[in-house]
Amino acid sequence: MKVLVTGADGFVGRHLVRALEARGDVVEACGGPGSLGALEITDAAAVLGRVERFAAEGIVHLAGISSVAWSHQ
Repeated sequence: MKVLVTGADGFVGRHLVRALEARGDVVEACGGPGSLGALEITDAAAVLGRVERFAAEGIVHLAGISSVAWSHQ
């Protein structure tokens, strides 16, 4: 299965990517700004383009803001 993972550079994302690859899935690992495979998830066109280019069969969305205070600004 081709799986796109957002937040792939986070704690859970890193473990999930390894687990998916170990079971034979093809993974498109999307991380935050400055990371390998960076994807700005607030840019709808960028997200749609990545999903279409990769031809994802599944998506796991783990990206988010880890600071509660900052996320409410």
